[in-house]
Amino acid sequence: MNVFLSYASDDRNLAEQVAHSIRARNHTVFFDRTDLPPGASYEKQIQQAIHKAAVMVFLVSPDSVAAGRFTQTELRFAQARWPSASNRVLPVMIRPTPFDDIPNYLRSVTILEPSGNIPAEVAASVDGMQQEWTTRFKSLTAFLAITVIAGSIWLYSFLYSPTFSIEATPPQPAERGFFGEPNLYSIDVVATNEGKVVGNVTNVSFEVDPPDALVVKKSDSNLESEIPSIITPKAEFKSHIQFSEGQTSDSAQWRVCLHFEALEPECSQFYKWTGQDDFAYGDHFPISPALSEKAKAIAWDGANYLIAATSPNRIVRLSESGVVITESELAGIPTALSVGSLGLYVGMAAPDRIARLNFETLKTEAEMSVNFPKALRGTFDEPISNTPRSLAQDGSNLWVITQGGASGNGLAYLDSGLSKLQIPPYYEDVSFDLKGMSLRDGDGVVWSGQNDTTPASISRLSPKEMTTFGGHDYEIASCASDVLFFKGKLLIPDCDGKLIETMVSGSDLRLGRQIDSISGYPSGNNAWPVVRLGQTADDKLLGAVTVAHISAFDSDEKTSASTLGNLDLKTVEKVRLRVSDASIVDMAAGKESALVLLESDSGKRQLAAPELYD
Repeated sequence: MNVFLSYASDDRNLAEQVAHSIRARNHTVFFDRTDLPPGASYEKQIQQAIHKAAVMVFLVSPDSVAAGRFTQTELRFAQARWPSASNRVLPVMIRPTPFDDIPNYLRSVTILEPSGNIPAEVAASVDGMQQEWTTRFKSLTAFLAITVIAGSIWLYSFLYSPTFSIEATPPQPAERGFFGEPNLYSIDVVATNEGKVVGNVTNVSFEVDPPDALVVKKSDSNLESEIPSIITPKAEFKSHIQFSEGQTSDSAQWRVCLHFEALEPECSQFYKWTGQDDFAYGDHFPISPALSEKAKAIAWDGANYLIAATSPNRIVRLSESGVVITESELAGIPTALSVGSLGLYVGMAAPDRIARLNFETLKTEAEMSVNFPKALRGTFDEPISNTPRSLAQDGSNLWVITQGGASGNGLAYLDSGLSKLQIPPYYEDVSFDLKGMSLRDGDGVVWSGQNDTTPASISRLSPKEMTTFGGHDYEIASCASDVLFFKGKLLIPDCDGKLIETMVSGSDLRLGRQIDSISGYPSGNNAWPVVRLGQTADDKLLGAVTVAHISAFDSDEKTSASTLGNLDLKTVEKVRLRVSDASIVDMAAGKESALVLLESDSGKRQLAAPELYD
């Protein structure tokens, strides 16, 4: 039986014991972030988990019934799922809580008040709830079986020869080719069932003469399984096909065919391929392949782009017209850049160090090896990496997160002259979360979102303390893979891909207005989106999202897709870049263009410089 366990983060230790006891009785327990598949919306996934559960166990404490806690949201989902809590919701008093503070929905059933071992008594009560639920489930299963049989008989009686009219749109530029791949073009296919019987479509094909002139890359006809698509009379069947040019495309012609079970296919007319010269997402300025393919980190220095690259290790200042202004060698492999009020800094590996560079000449002014004390250990007692991965400035200090190989992640801050490396007192509390954090400058402190957990959290770091706004307590933080401090406000992406303006007051987040929706953000729960936020030289906003599909996380398939767009509710949003099979790993923005560092799913890198404005 599926059990959903609801609890306040303050009661996590006891909740873990309860989960173990319930599982020991052969039940499945949904328990917080470790049981969530990566997804676009924490709230939607929680709602889906409750929908799949047979019962909910709610651990009652002063914290779990407090207003504003996410446990109240979970309880709201449960009430929508089961209007009556009887035999569906088991409230358990784990800490003394005023009866009047307990929601009426929980008080409508008997609250379990364990007198002995809490986990054991909860598990036994869950067993007691199973018998009545199982009986109801068997009755429902029998009803559904009868319904399916009757529906199958009805469908079978209508499977006769259909008549379809097939229309295809002229090919349109769909996606610019990166990493040496060809450009993609797309057509939309609409097939209308003009007959009076059901159409049983099994496949859609893109037929080309000569065969290698145009090559299909993608299709969303949703007919990859053996289950046919049943199209009723007067209904439409839609498909979207993307393809690239082959070797003999000059004289090509193409058509689209629908295939049916045990019947001859129906095809559109043949169309001539005339080629496409105009293509979207062109670069604002040229970038040499030698620099583009070896880039490791990028930044905007206020007037030009800075590109840290390898082979050889160097930093390059590039104008928005693509002209190299200044170039200087680096002593190691560049891993991170930071430009701010303290100056220009670069993190390097082999050897691990941080250097301060002269802003004009890009020559090294000061440098310091990164060496965490050997006595300091990571979350799993592993040694700490000394390789800088993320840099940020708070106006007085330079902050660094280190990461490399199987070592643990480090967190430290340095003075502007790089004379001393200091470990914040809360390092042990945050060490587990550092892997998914990237540092951002903001209003005299350093901020970070989190891109590898569900729910996510937002962190504010200073030398003395760290404040965490956790997604378990602040819904706005649940999907905050990045944050941006902009004109005195903290901008946060929510789980629906909307960019929200918030005000920070001490340890509280207060919601403000919605700025815009981020292009490319997925609407379903089968993908993991990572958002990057950027600010242009003229104080406009950019939103980039990279989506990884969880269905192929353990395979060798290419699964990423990335989109970059302008963000501004006052104007029509414009997509500036869209690419499949690649992640946006870094970006910077100038006056007329953005600079985006892409990494393909196979590990190749390339810079793109899309225009910001038409």
